[in-house]
Amino acid sequence: MSPLDRRYAQAHAGTHRYRHADRPVEALDRGGRCCGRDQARGNELILGLPPGTVSLHRAHDEWARAFEREVQRIESTIGPYILDVRHIGSTAIKGVPAKPILDLLGGVASYEDAAGCVAPLEELRYEYRGEAGIARRHYFVKGEPRTHHLHMVEKDGPQWTATLAFRDALRSHRELAQEYAAAKGALARRFAHDRDAYQAAKDQVVVALSHSLSQGSGRSSS
Repeated sequence: MSPLDRRYAQAHAGTHRYRHADRPVEALDRGGRCCGRDQARGNELILGLPPGTVSLHRAHDEWARAFEREVQRIESTIGPYILDVRHIGSTAIKGVPAKPILDLLGGVASYEDAAGCVAPLEELRYEYRGEAGIARRHYFVKGEPRTHHLHMVEKDGPQWTATLAFRDALRSHRELAQEYAAAKGALARRFAHDRDAYQAAKDQVVVALSHSLSQGSGRSSS
């Protein structure tokens, strides 16, 4: 056991290293195109998006279960490092169309120590992309076509808190979720073959909606 592993073991002795607090996602239906396959159970899933393209799919109730299975794989591989894993992105939001890619937010104690996760995660077929434009984030992608994104940040740090706050706002406020879904749909039609442009434009939508929330504008929650 490495010194880092011993330190984590001591810090978490007598506790579960992984504390998953997400609720199951309620899906609209099973519509959409089967693009991938979950290797743990051999079930066809609506997962997988070819490079450079944008395609939004209606919610699928298997996404939440696929998330849970992926968390088990990640924890079994980098358990000494990972403190928490949350389901984020539109596949975690009821009623919001999503690219068929699972986004996972991994919480670690230290950005610097988490660099030790790179090699073990490569064994799970994750490809390391560095910070990828967000300071103090370890970003990983998986699948060809793409099936998973893993965003590893310091638990309870600014990026962790902001990401979960936006996700929870979408879950809680139907009007906000509908506004976000409409914006995503328009951008997907405009940038169907340019995922980078779609992502950049969508990021601006997220910034605008987050600003609106921070200003305390009223949103209907039902």
